[in-house]
Amino acid sequence: MSNVAESAIVDDELMQVLAAIEHALDDKEEGEHEEEGYERRVCVHFPDDCPSIFGVGYLEIPIRDFLTWAAKENVGDSRVLLNIRDEYYYGDHEEDYYYQLDSGPVRLLSREELAVKRLAHERGRAEREAERQRFESEMQDDLARDEARRAAWAIEMLSFSQEGAELEEAREASRQLNNHIDDEWDRFVLERETWPTELKNEMEKRERSRLAKLEEEWLEESQRITDEESNLIQKAKARAEQGGSSKPKGGDFKPASGPH
Repeated sequence: MSNVAESAIVDDELMQVLAAIEHALDDKEEGEHEEEGYERRVCVHFPDDCPSIFGVGYLEIPIRDFLTWAAKENVGDSRVLLNIRDEYYYGDHEEDYYYQLDSGPVRLLSREELAVKRLAHERGRAEREAERQRFESEMQDDLARDEARRAAWAIEMLSFSQEGAELEEAREASRQLNNHIDDEWDRFVLERETWPTELKNEMEKRERSRLAKLEEEWLEESQRITDEESNLIQKAKARAEQGGSSKPKGGDFKPASGPH
């Protein structure tokens, strides 16, 4: 199987797993990691005739192992995939470790039914091969066009290296403030357990007000960065439409989707 086809399979399976994770997390109560609050395994069901031909109908995979594998195949998303794995599939359950390959409760096909399926499968082989080649060719063309666009855009953005550097500094400061707010909320939740009963309401009100101001500050800065980035992109597009620069000033800037 080619790298393009493997990548398509990885993306499809990854979306299924992440959807299962999102559904599981929606069921968890706020601030808690329930012991049985979410699925720790994903089940891949094979075509109906597989049990009759190969003796197996499904493969059950630990999500922990799947995320480990997916992180290797999707380098750009590896950090978030490994973070999800280490946060929710730490390896502290038996279900995190073993595979299960089984037939399941299925109706075995007769020899005649299997013969009919084999013939139909063989007759469609040439068409499937043609479709596979067409699909992979289109994927390769799309990847080549995307790469060419990214390369051209990167060259155009070189003319705005100073603005890009300033935006990156602002984004990093925004990320640090975002992390600081999370740390402050962690501290708040921990410390309020020790506050005197007679002072707890007033202290909590004061802390919530302070944290709300921090959040407002971060949101305002995030919006400012987003606006600045949008303006810079528009400037670069306008420059490209006018023919671009004869010689880049140097440096590098990669526009991001947001301040995070």
